[in-house]
Amino acid sequence: MGIQIHPYVIKQGLGSDKCVVSALIDRYGKHGCTSEMLQVFDEVAQMDVGSCNALVSGLARNGLVDDALEVFRQFEGQGIELNVVS
Repeated sequence: MGIQIHPYVIKQGLGSDKCVVSALIDRYGKHGCTSEMLQVFDEVAQMDVGSCNALVSGLARNGLVDDALEVFRQFEGQGIELNVVS
């Protein structure tokens, strides 16, 4: 479903909507589409807690625990306070 929605999001100019971006990252993570998940995250101009949580969760869910921990630490170093979801 995320694969079908992603082109629509881009076409409609919703790529800067934090909720939409977080939902896409989450959807790709839940379906094991880690490269697409990372692509969406990389396209985000402004990182926020929601998209960061979705990324860390998606990485961990797909067995990329070391990557998830590394990303978590990077966010902490940048002052992004992740919440209990992470």
